[in-house]
Amino acid sequence: MKKDIEKLFYPRDTLKTDKIKTSKLSIWFSLFVKKCSYNRYVIVSIILTVLSLIATFFNKLFSTDSNVALGIIVSIIPITLSLVTLIIEVIKSYKYSFVVYKNEIKEQVNNRIVCSHEYKKNGYVWKKYTVKDGTSEKYEISDKINNMLVKANFDNDLIKVKINKHKYAVPEQALKSLDYKVKERINNKKMIFNSNLVRLSSDLFIDKQNKMKINLQKTDYFSNAATNDSIYEIIKNQLDASFKINGCIYSVDKYDNNEVILHNLKDSYCSNIIGISTLAITNDDKIIILRQGSGEINTNRLVPTGSGSAEFKNLKDDNFIDYLIKEMHREMLEEMQISKANYKTLKNKNYLIDNHFAKTYIIGYCRLLDRGGKPDFFGITDLKTIDSVLINAYFDAYKKRMKNKKLIEIADLMMIDSIADLQKYKDKGDIVSLQLSIICDLINNLAKNSESELNAFAKRFLNKK
Repeated sequence: MKKDIEKLFYPRDTLKTDKIKTSKLSIWFSLFVKKCSYNRYVIVSIILTVLSLIATFFNKLFSTDSNVALGIIVSIIPITLSLVTLIIEVIKSYKYSFVVYKNEIKEQVNNRIVCSHEYKKNGYVWKKYTVKDGTSEKYEISDKINNMLVKANFDNDLIKVKINKHKYAVPEQALKSLDYKVKERINNKKMIFNSNLVRLSSDLFIDKQNKMKINLQKTDYFSNAATNDSIYEIIKNQLDASFKINGCIYSVDKYDNNEVILHNLKDSYCSNIIGISTLAITNDDKIIILRQGSGEINTNRLVPTGSGSAEFKNLKDDNFIDYLIKEMHREMLEEMQISKANYKTLKNKNYLIDNHFAKTYIIGYCRLLDRGGKPDFFGITDLKTIDSVLINAYFDAYKKRMKNKKLIEIADLMMIDSIADLQKYKDKGDIVSLQLSIICDLINNLAKNSESELNAFAKRFLNKK
């Protein structure tokens, strides 16, 4: 039984993940390592130290032990000094820089944003999503591209993938605000960790062969925080009055007639991590929505069943659709709290899921303006072997385990009969996340399209069988 459980569940247990995310030591160490990779002085010192140690080793054949020891001590001095300097910089630099969020920058960008010529050619338009509190978000989306993605679920040859062997490099000046931003996230009790993620480094365009070519690249969370998430920020330094950066330079560019456009992904200075979201329906036709807890994004908002970022360690083949689906399944299981730890809490072997628990289809894509043009993919999931009773059992086990925890990613789980039922939550004052809203729009479009392979499945979300 134990081996079966290991195979069925994804390896990241909820409690262990929480400990990783809230460990200040691991967060600051990740930041320190990232700083090292961009500090030429440290890199040169390391190279010189290694060369010096090698020379000292060979010199051992012709020198006394005391001379060898002296040589080792002398060779270590430069790297020690440089590392100590960098440690002090990482610990204290957040005090010397600060970030100012500017609503007027958001207003200007939102009012002036247009699609570039290439994006218009591929059917992209800008859409606006306004929530009850009056705030709004914009996203760039194309029916033409979404139709291609739907077809790609049934034809793998429509999308060709290339993985870049080099990791994405953050613009050096963008790193200057990262210490402060990480410190602020910790102070605001946000759950963060610097995982390696996947970057979309090419645009979703349809070529002359009626196919799409996609380039992927390794990146990380801190890179995204330093670039994409700086779009409406002014970064300053208290020790250097001349240092001032408008964060939107990484995301947008000037266009005609005082308009602005997003940088094309292939030319973007941003990290552009791939976001993934899917909305799931059980085998007894219950749609699962979640209330976000203390996560970094969409705090206290209603979100899809599974939502997060695509991880690089799971990028193993060139089938892009299958990769997205596997990542959506991973996020969905984590957020529905179907984990080994919760299964053991239930102490009921009837709640063990099987290997073929779900079938997911990719139905859409967009770029989110408030996240600096970050690319997001959307899916819908049929929980073929899972009913609402099982979901509630796992989530109840999760709530018992997390009863005394202050930081939780998922605050609540709800089940509805139709996506139209979301209106009841809106009327009560709840805010539906942009990702959940986009999925609902995509479902409605599929349900209206009688030629779509997913027409019948989409109608289940509308309670129209």
